[in-house]
Amino acid sequence: MKKKIFSVILMLCMFVTSSSIVFAIGEGDIEGNFHIDKNLSKTGVTITVSDDIDEKIPEFMIDDIIKEHPDAGEITFYEYKDYEDVDEGNYKNTSPLSQQFDLAEENFINPENIQINSKGYFTTGPVKTTKKVTIKNQIAKEEFKFSVAKGETVTLSQSYKGSLKGSYTGRPLNLGDLGVTTTVTGEFKKGTKYNGPSESSSYNCREFYMRFYQNVGTYKQTQNTYYNYAGHKTLYDTKTKTGTYKQAIKFSSFSVDKKI
Repeated sequence: MKKKIFSVILMLCMFVTSSSIVFAIGEGDIEGNFHIDKNLSKTGVTITVSDDIDEKIPEFMIDDIIKEHPDAGEITFYEYKDYEDVDEGNYKNTSPLSQQFDLAEENFINPENIQINSKGYFTTGPVKTTKKVTIKNQIAKEEFKFSVAKGETVTLSQSYKGSLKGSYTGRPLNLGDLGVTTTVTGEFKKGTKYNGPSESSSYNCREFYMRFYQNVGTYKQTQNTYYNYAGHKTLYDTKTKTGTYKQAIKFSSFSVDKKI
């Protein structure tokens, strides 16, 4: 009877797997070497981390996963990336661009009533960006990928990827300064072996996920335009743009051992 019950559980765990991603029992590289992180482990939950992960996994991420998966007995991290310190200011502090003014331009406006000479020209200063984070380390999404039953090993016959890209509202003067051009990606690679819980484990299924985090905030960008003539530069106009943004900052791929 116990063998029959285990067979039913195995089918349930394998069914979730096969409906999400194609896999095969066979050859391939095992997913890597791991160690138990006693500093991150919680009461009743063992935290196991891949030796390939150099950065420290933040404790709040583990707390979030446990909150989402309260029945977890072991959480294993395969990959972790933190992009929060990436400098996205590709156009920051660029040299002002000079352009010749055309007196015949019909749409010309002169809000400061500056006396214009045909030999004068305009220059634009750098875009100044002010960002304010209103929600830090917000969970953008968690995606279930596949699962492996107790005592089983599978080899993925195709890769499964996940990604999160930033977004914004409004019409920014310099998109690069907002940090929304970063796309955070992760992958369970084709040909890699993934194990289920060991035969001695009290858990019968290992589910694999990807989780993405973002910062949410507001921005303000300004850029001055100057009129230049006879060695003098006068402030002519200031453009101001405001809006909101979501910046992709963190990613982890992990598995959760549980009973089903």
